[in-house]
Amino acid sequence: MVEAWFACDGAIGGCACTHHDLPSTRLRQQSLQALFSARENDSTLDKNLNPSGIVTAQIQSLKDDLADIQRNREQLVLAEKLMEAQLAAVKARIQTSLRTERGIIHKLGAAVCPILRLPADVLELIFDCVVRRVEMPQRGGSRETWSESCRLARSEPPSLLGALALTCERWKSVLKNRSRMWSYIYIDIAHRVRFETFYKPCTTEQLSCTSARTPLHVAIGMAGEHTVKKYFDLETCTFTDMEAEYEDNVGILTDCFCFLSRYSDRIKQLDLLLPDILLHHVVDASGFTSRMSKLERVEALCVERELSRTSMLFPGGNLKTIRLIDVQNVCELGGVSNPWAIEEFIIEDSRVSGNARFGCRVADDLDILDILERYPSLQCLTMDIADIAYDDDSDSDGPVPIPTQLVKVDISAVSWSPVFLADFTAPKLKRLRLAMVGHGRHRADALPNVVRFLKRSRPPLRALHIENIEANSKRFMQLTKLARSLTELHIIDYPELQDVVELLETAPYAFPHLRALELRGNMGSCRGLAVRIVNTWADTPLDDLRLYWDEWYDSTSKENEDSGGEDDSSEEDEDSDNEDENPDDEDEDEDDEDEDEDDEDEDSDEEDEDPGNGDEDSGDGNEGSGEENNDPGEESKYLSEDLDLWAMEVSGALMHIPMRRLELGRR
Repeated sequence: MVEAWFACDGAIGGCACTHHDLPSTRLRQQSLQALFSARENDSTLDKNLNPSGIVTAQIQSLKDDLADIQRNREQLVLAEKLMEAQLAAVKARIQTSLRTERGIIHKLGAAVCPILRLPADVLELIFDCVVRRVEMPQRGGSRETWSESCRLARSEPPSLLGALALTCERWKSVLKNRSRMWSYIYIDIAHRVRFETFYKPCTTEQLSCTSARTPLHVAIGMAGEHTVKKYFDLETCTFTDMEAEYEDNVGILTDCFCFLSRYSDRIKQLDLLLPDILLHHVVDASGFTSRMSKLERVEALCVERELSRTSMLFPGGNLKTIRLIDVQNVCELGGVSNPWAIEEFIIEDSRVSGNARFGCRVADDLDILDILERYPSLQCLTMDIADIAYDDDSDSDGPVPIPTQLVKVDISAVSWSPVFLADFTAPKLKRLRLAMVGHGRHRADALPNVVRFLKRSRPPLRALHIENIEANSKRFMQLTKLARSLTELHIIDYPELQDVVELLETAPYAFPHLRALELRGNMGSCRGLAVRIVNTWADTPLDDLRLYWDEWYDSTSKENEDSGGEDDSSEEDEDSDNEDENPDDEDEDEDDEDEDEDDEDEDSDEEDEDPGNGDEDSGDGNEGSGEENNDPGEESKYLSEDLDLWAMEVSGALMHIPMRRLELGRR
């Protein structure tokens, strides 16, 4: 029995055939037996035919049957292809249905948890904000900000990426595709249990997501309030407890070094936030640091100061930067296998450069000359110096200054010493910052030493920062002749800042290449200075201008305008001429001027306090305001209105000067 399948050629869903149901074919059957029997009957009926004709008829019949079979097979193949196409279409519809189902499930989950709707790029930005690094404090801005950053660096340890990767599969897949985020590793060694059960497995998981060539930034610390409370608390702990605590911390630090030893050849930067006694133990672990072939930068922050002497030893061959913060009694900095590679050396003390009490014990100072001789290729030097004793009666000539490769020098000191800048020259120096802390000794000697230093070095100085240094306008005039290539000038708490402002306004312009100017202190009349800036500095392409007064001056008062305008400038010009003629009487004239100014201020105060004279001298804007000024609230109201008016006037005066940054205010 042979079955022939005649399949419909119509498409699924578009065919009107009634036989299109699966198997969707129309069957026509023929029996070969019936066919042959019919042929035999025909042959018996015609016995008179020639035998050769019978054979021919049979052959023709077989050929016809063969053709029918082949045609039926072709139809079956066609039906098979159509059925396969139908099956593929059904499978495609099933897959589409599954995708739709998964989308609906994801939308349902996103409705419950909105964070699942965020794309991977947005999640990466969120992870960068959430995973807080224990950043080393960076000096900049005010002293309060610097001191606060040093305290925040000792806060609780951050979360790790490994913990986020264990949250869900999607977060894990997003994090694994961002190898950049896995290069920072922080390990806290305050508690052994937490180190063994949390930091080690999370760090292992984190390092498994990085390639073998990815450089690592490793930070080891003891963060948290428990560090200050329990570490060497002499009131509650005995000597035995202190020894046990020390041995436990040293053991955890040693285990941490052993754990990181397999990745030591990938460490590019090492941050240490440890007590000074554990920083000393880093020297004993020099075998670990010696294997850091790619180590370029080491930063150490002392989170707890003790009585021990710290000897820092970093034998890395490619080490370029050493930074020590609040490290006390640094007695030795040797051990660097390649001292010629050191390019930046920073030693900072938040009690000197920060907002700390000067009565507290500060670190022993290192000799600047020793550092320069030890690292011949040093380019950047930053030091916070408490005090350097020197003999005032010693020979002023001293040794011959050694040449250096310094490009940047930043010195903050409690008291000034001539040896700061007398022992070396810097013909490549571009940035110089000198800051005196508080009312230190010998502040008046700082600027003359700077002038002599610039005369010896003749550097292409680009930026100069002077803070809390006493000097007169004559000394500053000498400085301008040696630093005409300045592009940045910062003068803060300069005693004679008004003279400096007038010098900057005098033609020819003292600094023709100046682009950034910052003045903080007593600069006289606010409006008068703003008008003079417009008139004299309009041709100077200043990009950054920051002016901060110690006190506001009333912008609506004609007396203040006159006192801060042309009259004062003419008087000061005469005084400057007298100073040139009589340099010996310079200080006496300045004292007399200060006394006269104080007398004028007292007279003006008395006039303001007198209600009878207030109506006559105050002008139209203050008529009838004598009684109202007795109310502190009303005075503050009028003062705020004057400040707003002054700000509008100054902003309008400076509007046409193309500046990228403009700051005006009161300190």
